[in-house]
Amino acid sequence: MESLNELIEQGKALGYEDEQLQNFVKDQQALLREERAAKRQQEKENLEMKAAFDRERIDQEMKKKQLEHDLELDLLTKKSELKSVKSEDQTLVKPKVPKLPAYDDVRDDMDSYLRRFERYAEVMKWDKAMWATNLSALLKGRALDEYALLPPDQACDYVALKTALLKRFDLTEDGFKRKFRSCRPEGSETFAQYSVRLSSYLQRWIEMSRSTQTFDGLYDLVMREQFLQICNRDLSLFLKERTPGSISEMATLADQFREARLTNALSLTSRSLPSGQIVKVPQQVFNKENKSENQNVSEKKLFVPKSERRCYKCGQLGHIASECKPKLKDKCQAIVSEGGTDENIEPDTTQTCGACIIPSDCVISNTAILSNSGTSLVSSCGYKSSVMPTSSGFVDGNPVNVLRDTGCSGIVVRQSKIDETNLTGKFQVCVLADGTKVKVPVAMIMIDTPYLSGKYEAWCMQSPVYDLIIGNVKEVRSPGNPDPKWSPVHAVETRQQTKQKGKPPDL
Repeated sequence: MESLNELIEQGKALGYEDEQLQNFVKDQQALLREERAAKRQQEKENLEMKAAFDRERIDQEMKKKQLEHDLELDLLTKKSELKSVKSEDQTLVKPKVPKLPAYDDVRDDMDSYLRRFERYAEVMKWDKAMWATNLSALLKGRALDEYALLPPDQACDYVALKTALLKRFDLTEDGFKRKFRSCRPEGSETFAQYSVRLSSYLQRWIEMSRSTQTFDGLYDLVMREQFLQICNRDLSLFLKERTPGSISEMATLADQFREARLTNALSLTSRSLPSGQIVKVPQQVFNKENKSENQNVSEKKLFVPKSERRCYKCGQLGHIASECKPKLKDKCQAIVSEGGTDENIEPDTTQTCGACIIPSDCVISNTAILSNSGTSLVSSCGYKSSVMPTSSGFVDGNPVNVLRDTGCSGIVVRQSKIDETNLTGKFQVCVLADGTKVKVPVAMIMIDTPYLSGKYEAWCMQSPVYDLIIGNVKEVRSPGNPDPKWSPVHAVETRQQTKQKGKPPDL
């Protein structure tokens, strides 16, 4: 450290005197102080860095020793567990068959049987890895076949086995939905018991649909179900294949289906609508192939004065068929969609036939709008055909004789061939050729014939000419083109039925 005298000597050597010399000495002293402070700070930082390094080294050594200790402890634990497992294996007794009755295809319900099995397994504290094996020992018939068809890696998985069994016995979302819709009290069942059973079907339906058990989840489930009800078969299958999780997703998929086919939503709705029916009719009925769909309705209808209107019954001018006085011997029956009530409705006691078409004055843009006035649909029923397009078929599993009627725009079924539970509660109007109106109930039936298969709405009558009359509905085959692969696998025909097959019944 330079002394004050040395600084003064240096200042004088530089030629500084008096005040300049004082300033020079002060500046040099300040520089010396800063250098000493910087040196002390550097030494302090070096000491702190060394201390931190030492602490980190000590921590690492402690962690290493702790890890070694844990590994040794874990190794000792594993060895003790291995010894206990070996001792248990030496004294393990092979499990016996569960003390439960075996599953019976005829008497037992698979869903109820699985519920009982799960409760029994939980009470007995079985290992879940053994559930599938224990259940397999109780299966018989179709259930055992389903277990045998499972891959080896799934045969020991209880969840996979349960899912396969539920699907085999149609206990899926749709299966429980149908059970809930068709559930009726049994003979010895009280209404309290019936309500519990009905509640269980609804609960299982919600569970199988993977809907959240909240108001919003149930709301969305009901919306999706109603949405599917109004879709035609193609759109319904398209949506079910993609399993949308919400009503908004389902609507988006339906719009994609509609846009890809360049059509409107109305054309993709089901033919069998609950009310306000709009029925598809053949293009040749009104012969307007080249006209735009958006053409004004008023341009399609021409007003005809009453004096120029011709009756198609008697051929005279001045009135129409509903006002014609003479009565025909043979009345022709026509079916129209629900259209109000009429005080003069008569019972269905006349000879009828199912042939019917839709007059062109009821057609708007390739659809027939059937109003509350009970629009008359007629056809010629006097034509005698030597070969009738008939066949055998099934309605809700019951064997029926079938007529494929190209002059009919709907489906007619004999009421005795269906279950009362299939009635929808709706009524529609049947208009005879002389203007007589007959109110008939509507049912939702499952049809299986060479001409048409699926679920459709049908008009129920007491004594139609055939058990089932199939008209020009959507997806129906022509009379000369029945399904060659169709065969009545469940039908049992007597010799008398075989002789009369293809013959129209006596009217």
